[in-house]
Amino acid sequence: MERNKNAQHPNEPIPEAAMSEYSVLLKEPNSLYPLLEVARVEDLSVLTDYITDSGEGRVSLDSDVCSKLVAAAKRGSFTSPERVLIGKEVLLYGGNSVANAFRSLWSAASNSNRDATITYRELVHDVAKQIGAGVHTEADVQSVERAILLTLFRKSLDTLSKTDREAALKAVGATERAIAAAGPALAAVSAAAIGAMVAGGLAQQALGRTLVFAAPALVPSISAFAGPVGIMLGGLWSAAGLASPAYRITIPCVVQLAHMRTTYMDAANSKACSACGAHVPTTAKFCTTCGAKL
Repeated sequence: MERNKNAQHPNEPIPEAAMSEYSVLLKEPNSLYPLLEVARVEDLSVLTDYITDSGEGRVSLDSDVCSKLVAAAKRGSFTSPERVLIGKEVLLYGGNSVANAFRSLWSAASNSNRDATITYRELVHDVAKQIGAGVHTEADVQSVERAILLTLFRKSLDTLSKTDREAALKAVGATERAIAAAGPALAAVSAAAIGAMVAGGLAQQALGRTLVFAAPALVPSISAFAGPVGIMLGGLWSAAGLASPAYRITIPCVVQLAHMRTTYMDAANSKACSACGAHVPTTAKFCTTCGAKL
């Protein structure tokens, strides 16, 4: 069954009518497959490029799987089975480590019904550990994904000149104090904006492509990500530890998925201002852009 109802012109914000399409994700906001079920074609195509090495294929990737995903990206639509296939491949790559190989052997030996791959929750915690994002072992997927995005953003900032650093902070609507803080102060920083910056920068460096953003209205300075600001995070490759072959697929995929989740969740929990059309949180009483009463 096709699930391409979210498709829209790349430069248009997600329309109100499409908000209901995120109901599946809202019911399971920390899960992998509900996220992929509501995902935009443009976002799934980025994941496909990471998995298939931009269609060139990989030694560790089944040729039939590669052909199916590349064909879906080319025709501009992904069926439900193809979306599930993307999720399975992400988890397979994530489980391709010595520790998880032993886990698979243990599962087989104990006649366990547990999957041979890892869960997505295990995967994001593993990625967080790999890049040095300090998270509690009981933290949920959304919290860990946000920590991953913020950690990579912080690390990449340290590689920038003062001018570029200020531009990057301005683009995500943050201050030095907010980025360095934790708790309430950090909560005011837009995870969607940081996710767009990090995912966009990584896609530029790893794939040589520019991301198409789902809802520019949610991030007022989103246009900056398509220009120099989006590319300036030159330290992302090293900050993400992509020198290690084992993580060259897993980490970019998790970053892309984290970016997708923060964007979709923001869109699902926002409404359009009747006066200026800007998207604001559903709980807002006044528009943060024009000040109109909602």
